[in-house]
Amino acid sequence: MPGGLTDPVIGFSTFAAVKFIGYTALTIRMKKSYPEAGVSAFTLGLTRTGIGVAFGFAYGLATTMVITAIPSLGAVPWISFLLYAGLYPVRLLEWWILIWFFLDRTAKNPASRRRWRHVGTWCSYALDIPALAGFLATGGLWIC
Repeated sequence: MPGGLTDPVIGFSTFAAVKFIGYTALTIRMKKSYPEAGVSAFTLGLTRTGIGVAFGFAYGLATTMVITAIPSLGAVPWISFLLYAGLYPVRLLEWWILIWFFLDRTAKNPASRRRWRHVGTWCSYALDIPALAGFLATGGLWIC
């Protein structure tokens, strides 16, 4: 069944905006665990969104290349779930980068760092729902 988006740029912008708002809200709370950090929640949210866009593009490109190279993978019933679940370690790394770069380079509080990496990762998954809805609503999804 053919389909597409009438305005994918607006759709992607909405997706990124929803992620930015959610990440900024989370980092407001996260900063309380790192009172010595002099960075704003706005900067943290914007940076986390940028990291997510870069890693998301790379992950999407890599998985597309693998499925194209091995067409039988596309027939696996759970392939979408497996690919989505495969984002967990990628998202842990994204949050580790953000926390290490801005909040805790010396690993003074490894338990807090570990906790926020996992909380951030689950937040990333939770934000996928409204972000995808916004992408589809503003991107102008059409199906014949």
